[in-house]
Amino acid sequence: MLISKAGPNLEEYMAAVTKCGEQYGLQVHWGKVHLVPVCTTQTVRDPSGDRIPPQESLLYLGSTIRGNGKFGCEIARKVGAASATFKALQSVWKHASISTARKLKLFEALVQSKLRYAVASAWLLKSDLRRIDGFQAACLRKILKIPSAFYSRISNQRVREQSGLQQLALTVRRLQLRLLGQVLTNPSKKHLRTVAFQADTVVPLTDAFIRRVGRPRQNWTDQLMSMMQKAAGHDWRETLTSQRRWLEVSTRVI
Repeated sequence: MLISKAGPNLEEYMAAVTKCGEQYGLQVHWGKVHLVPVCTTQTVRDPSGDRIPPQESLLYLGSTIRGNGKFGCEIARKVGAASATFKALQSVWKHASISTARKLKLFEALVQSKLRYAVASAWLLKSDLRRIDGFQAACLRKILKIPSAFYSRISNQRVREQSGLQQLALTVRRLQLRLLGQVLTNPSKKHLRTVAFQADTVVPLTDAFIRRVGRPRQNWTDQLMSMMQKAAGHDWRETLTSQRRWLEVSTRVI
């Protein structure tokens, strides 16, 4: 994946990759090269001069990347993939010889893991979190043989307590906070800190730009920093310099 602020620079990068690959007998398949413009209309061409058609999204390393930065479509895709896996294991969920504890472990490893993959670096809206929580609860009800709340009068929260599994939205939040903690407190992640914060400060890089008129769009860095600062209170400065302290505070975030 190549990222650049200007079209000509991106073309130069692609030419360099092509030239380097030729030294090893490799060639770029330009029919499989995708371009996703982000807030720009610049034209990008391949080394032969042909224009690379822009696209709204692309699939990269198992996740969908969209030019507008929204993650809703990716959540829908993940829920669809997890649902297909859950349905394929219907014989397992109905098998009387398999214990409920074993079924829950299989559900967490084979189904729930598909929903958790690659969500730590994305900011999910409340609607996205409700969607994955609803899917989780629906699956647990089938495994535990609990009818819908309309008939059983058993809430989703009680279903999760009975299963012993954590709310999926809370699990996602923990993963996000863990990643942010690594960016801020782990020296080996300094390259990630450079693209997220201004210089050596904890001021998000997005604050360096003029904000558009209207309600600001929620973003990953601002929202998570606000949560951690509220949870840490007067120990905020200490939390920023200690990985152990960061993990302790992050467990209090709901």
